[in-house]
Formats: sequence, C-alpha cells, structure tokens
Amino acid sequence: MNPQPIRKQTFEDIDFTAPKVEGYRSDIEFEQCIFLRCSWSGSKIDQCRFDRCQLIDCDLASAALTQVTFIDCQFARDDLSEATSFRFAAASASKVLQGNCSGVDFSHSVWHDCQFLDCRARALNAKGFSCRKTISPTVWVDAFTAERCDFSFSDFSDSQLASSELIACNFQEVSFCAADLRDANLADCELDNIDWFNARLTGANLEDARFNSLDLRTMDLTGVRISRFQTEMLTNPLGLIIID
Repeated sequence: MNPQPIRKQTFEDIDFTAPKVEGYRSDIEFEQCIFLRCSWSGSKIDQCRFDRCQLIDCDLASAALTQVTFIDCQFARDDLSEATSFRFAAASASKVLQGNCSGVDFSHSVWHDCQFLDCRARALNAKGFSCRKTISPTVWVDAFTAERCDFSFSDFSDSQLASSELIACNFQEVSFCAADLRDANLADCELDNIDWFNARLTGANLEDARFNSLDLRTMDLTGVRISRFQTEMLTNPLGLIIID
C-alpha cells in the first residue's frame, strides 16, 4: 500500500472507473476524505483503505472489492438520504469496521470471507445479500462475520447467510423472509419481531439470543441450539404456561 495516504481531500462527481484515475483503485489509503457522487461501478478495487471517510451517494454497484477496508466511514447523509450503493458488488477478504452504513443498498451483493464489526447498519436494503463463494454448481463455501452490529429495520429477505458468524447483533424488526440461516451462529442477538416466513434456520445457534416470533408450529427448528432459560420464548407463541 502507498505509504503516503491521501488526506482530507474532497472528490466530487469523479468517475474512478476511468483509466486516468486507475491508480486510485489499488494499494492506496484515503484518510478523512469526502466522496460525493463518485463512481467505482463495475471496477476492481484492490487493497485499499478508507479511514474516517464519507462516501455519499456513491456508486459501487457491481464493483469487485478485494482486501478493502472501511474504518469509521459514513455511507449516507444523517437522514439516510443519498445512500451509497453496493448493489451486485462482490467483495472478498474485506472489512467494514465501526462505520455507519445505515440505509445503504447491499442488495444482491456477495461478501465472502468479510467482516462487519461494531457498525451501525440500520434500514439496509440487503435483499439477496450473500456470503457464498461458488466453486462449482455443487460446491460452495459460506463465510461471513458480523459482531456487535445494529441491523435493525433491515431487509435481509432471500439472503444467503448459512454458516455465518452473526454474534451480539441487533436484528429487531428485520425481514429474514426466505433467508438461509442454516448453521449460522446468532448467539446473543436481538431477534424480536422478525419476519421468518420461509426462512431456513436448522442447525443455527441461538444461545442467549432474545426472540419472540419463532413459531414451532410453522418452522423447522431441527438442531437449533438454545439455552434453558429461552424455553419460554419458544412456548409463549403456543399459549403454553410452564410451571416450575
């Protein structure tokens, strides 16, 4: 990576896909920079670091991100307007750390072997979000980690999050409609008021998680792990009263 970061500059309406700015897409660090309406759409971004930057109304749709790190970055206005788009992007070995990506469009994007840590990520459009790397039509690898993130009020419908590590995250009021969460680790998560319609949850770890809408009558919870104190959370929707 370039030893001299680009600091405190504003980039406005820049097309970073153009050949003349190719050097801004690889082995470079941006520190406290502002990007307004900039585009990396469809381009390759390798080993870049964005530290305390603002990316407002930027277009990273269909971009390929490899070993890209966003630290304490903001991806929309405070009112969630002019949110940046990662729609159909493909990221690998990348990180979003301590950032505010609320309102961002992550729909149909792939984040394989990536980490989201300590992020505010409310009201995301994450429909079709995936952590899957496909090796062949019958072979694939799932890998994704999110810890201590606030994903409340987001749409993760049709997402592919099997075998993900989703620890101590807030998923309140989230749609997991038709999502694949098989063998996912959801320990210590907030899972109240979730839309679980057609979600697949077998083998998931829900130890110490809080939930109020898992219904034994309509969901296959085979292999799901819970703590003893959580039993009442499962029986309440059935109208059962457990007496010690």
